Amino acid sequence: MDNKLHSINLDGVGSSGGGKFEDINISGVYSLKGDIICNKLDVSGVLKNSKNIQCEEFKVSGVLKSSESLKAQDINVSGVATIEKNIKSHKISGEGCIKVKEDIESEKIDLQGNIICDGLINCEDFYLFTEGESRIGEIGATNIEICGEKKSKNIFKIFIPKRIKNNHAYIKVIEGDNIKLSNCDVDIVRGKNIVIGENCKINKVEYSESIDINELSKIDNVDKI
Repeated sequence: MDNKLHSINLDGVGSSGGGKFEDINISGVYSLKGDIICNKLDVSGVLKNSKNIQCEEFKVSGVLKSSESLKAQDINVSGVATIEKNIKSHKISGEGCIKVKEDIESEKIDLQGNIICDGLINCEDFYLFTEGESRIGEIGATNIEICGEKKSKNIFKIFIPKRIKNNHAYIKVIEGDNIKLSNCDVDIVRGKNIVIGENCKINKVEYSESIDINELSKIDNVDKI
């Protein structure tokens, strides 16, 4: 009996059930109604999935919408990924948009783009170079850096005037060891070593070792703990 998993390429328009596969490549517009388990999932088209996604490598340069959760070792987003529940990963990177209703858990997040996360982002290293508007419930990490966008590899972004962009992050709570922020509105920031760059508005900062605040930012309360 042949137990070898097969790869599929979906380049048209249609729908089918889920299942176990080697690799899945979607360049068309597809709806998969069932759990997906595979080695690699590459979405350059549009995928709507009604159940959970589990894979080693996940890449989206198109549009993904999943009604359940995403679990993958390596996630790269240069398009738009919308997950109704949770994301669990070892590494998340790319130049795109991630929308999550619940929580994100990852060892490292290094993203140029924006994140909409209603719940908690829990990781070791969190680097967000904001391009557009990000809204996050809570961030808990050892090292946290949130700032304006870095230079993009996408040449078309060079011609977009900065004045028409809202490169800003709105976050309820940030907690970590080493924190560096700019272009952020935050309710509470807690950490050991904190650097507040320009264009920040923060209600309360609590630090235990060091703090540096840019004169172009507004901090209502600062406490050493």
